[in-house]
Amino acid sequence: MKIISCFRSEELEAISKILADTNTGLTGAEIYHTLTKCQIQDVDPINTKWKRLYNAFIEEQNKKQYGNHVVAFIHKAMNPVQYVHSPTYFEAKRQELNKVLAFSGLQLEKMEN
Repeated sequence: MKIISCFRSEELEAISKILADTNTGLTGAEIYHTLTKCQIQDVDPINTKWKRLYNAFIEEQNKKQYGNHVVAFIHKAMNPVQYVHSPTYFEAKRQELNKVLAFSGLQLEKMEN
């Protein structure tokens, strides 16, 4: 397993805000299910969606001292098969995330047709 360096708190906040955006992001239930799939503890389930996600990410990163869990969450949340019928939405979210991920030398690949 390749170890991914810890994300800075500003990066985690930006990622959380993109993924949990009130209008275009994951629902509370989707956040719960994706955290569970990634074996990340939902440490703050009653907070706003982005803060809930941020707190889960930061707690896990502080425990493990690497950022692999954040990348795993992004991959599960942005699994292209979930967006087959909404490729425009997928591409917009992917571009937003890539702006933040670029600071860590990472990127989310395009959806294949």
